[in-house]
Amino acid sequence: MTRLPHAALLACLVALPACAQDSPRLEQAIEKLRQNKIAEARAELEALVTAEPGNARAEAYLAAAEIQGGDLAKAMERAHRLLRADPANADLHELLGQAYMLNRDWALAEKAWRGVLQERPNSEEARFQLANALLQLGQPVGRGRRRRG
Repeated sequence: MTRLPHAALLACLVALPACAQDSPRLEQAIEKLRQNKIAEARAELEALVTAEPGNARAEAYLAAAEIQGGDLAKAMERAHRLLRADPANADLHELLGQAYMLNRDWALAEKAWRGVLQERPNSEEARFQLANALLQLGQPVGRGRRRRG
């Protein structure tokens, strides 16, 4: 099973700022993710999502834990559902981008990284990952197309 480097998983989550309404349970689960205790964090997040339906932050962290745990299909399904409610959420596009890269689905990874860049045009990580996906697809990578004069 291919896993994301732990730092890459956390990078996906960094942009999800703490909210005043975050429960202690969510904070504990996030801390377990930071400690790379993925199975424990996932169990806590699953319980939290069951106890608090509609807690999109907990679901986003659960999707990240699912990616780290190798359950890409479940994570992608969850992230897509969350994106339908919040299509401008760059963090969810980034989670999908990571999942598609791990799944070697370069075309969908490209789409996800473009979604990140739409919301965060200066994201160096998204530019790097988009270039990687384009290279895997055999497409040219550059700043733009040259005009023929």
